[in-house]
Amino acid sequence: MDLPSVGDEKMAQSPESTSGTSALVPNDRFRLFLQRMEIAETKFFFADLPPRLTSLITLQNSHPLQDLSHIGEVTFLAAGLKAAVLISFPALGYTGNEELEWHVRSCIARYVSWVVMPALSEHKGSDADPKYKLLECSRHLRSPHTVELQGAFFVINLRHPKAAEVCRLLEHGNRTRPLTEQNLAFILDYPVSLPESDPRPVPLAIGEEGESTAWDGQVIREVAYVETTHGKPWTTYAAVPALHGPLIVEHFRRYQKVMAEAGVSLGMVTH
Repeated sequence: MDLPSVGDEKMAQSPESTSGTSALVPNDRFRLFLQRMEIAETKFFFADLPPRLTSLITLQNSHPLQDLSHIGEVTFLAAGLKAAVLISFPALGYTGNEELEWHVRSCIARYVSWVVMPALSEHKGSDADPKYKLLECSRHLRSPHTVELQGAFFVINLRHPKAAEVCRLLEHGNRTRPLTEQNLAFILDYPVSLPESDPRPVPLAIGEEGESTAWDGQVIREVAYVETTHGKPWTTYAAVPALHGPLIVEHFRRYQKVMAEAGVSLGMVTH
């Protein structure tokens, strides 16, 4: 099943964005939640980082600071879509130096304590609202696709139906055994999990440079859910649209519907 095509990318927009009407205005509760997170992230966290730390956590500026934002993931957690989110930065596990790794882990911990948890603690009303648990990851991930998880954090929505199983996997499992891609997909509510063997390199399409990776002969793509008002990616995962199209679309529509009710318009793009 192919995803809806727009130009060289594939994109599915919310009904509101395709009907010609103006973008949705977030309801007051989510508007304040998003404002708090954006201010804490841009003005109190990223703006406060010395240039050398910014360069470190972005892998020598190979990732824009936007790639380090977790606003979308945390919003999905607060909306009850995800049982848990992973808070990490691209440099974790990539520095090759224990002292530098310590600085990366410290930056992640600071982001969690300055940005994520204060926003979630403010996003509350009735006793039925979600409560959250913070876990520092102490287990490895058995996968050729994902780097080191130790030093990253999981934030768990304890009101989510999957919370007990997520906690079991992260807290009570055999810590000498690594998490699998299937475990991670369940924990983070991805519609598919990647294979746990090395993917095969395949040539890209004519006009593209380099190589991509394949799954059952099909190219693996990055799927992004984008907040359409500002064009910011809110979550990404890897999948094969040619194989997983129905699962991707079903998953996206569920997120789109819940966020539309909260006043946020989502689109979907594959790269």
